[in-house]
Amino acid sequence: MLVVWFAGACTAESVLSGQTVTHHGRWAVVIADELVDAGTHPVELTVTEADAGTPADGLAVYLRPGMPDMSHLEPVTYLEGVGEGRYAAELELAMPGVWSLVGYVQDGDAAESFTLVIEALP
Repeated sequence: MLVVWFAGACTAESVLSGQTVTHHGRWAVVIADELVDAGTHPVELTVTEADAGTPADGLAVYLRPGMPDMSHLEPVTYLEGVGEGRYAAELELAMPGVWSLVGYVQDGDAAESFTLVIEALP
């Protein structure tokens, strides 16, 4: 079981695989994979232009996992563009517990961030 919620400028909402995790600003970001428990997981985000809904390619997209209650940070995970607005990587959640995944989408000087808070179970 995975518990995920969106924390940011918008009202908190439940976020599951295939749902939009951020939709404010220039881009909309959708998570395509569920991170079910501690360990290494493939993760794929789809980024689209929020106003037109068209795929956004050629961006820098990365996640920074951390455990705020333990002052623990994992290295930044850079997602590779795989086409049609999709970005993929392997993401390591070293142990069970509450994780904060701070995500960034950047195109030159334009940048946006979002935060996913998840509970990775053993």
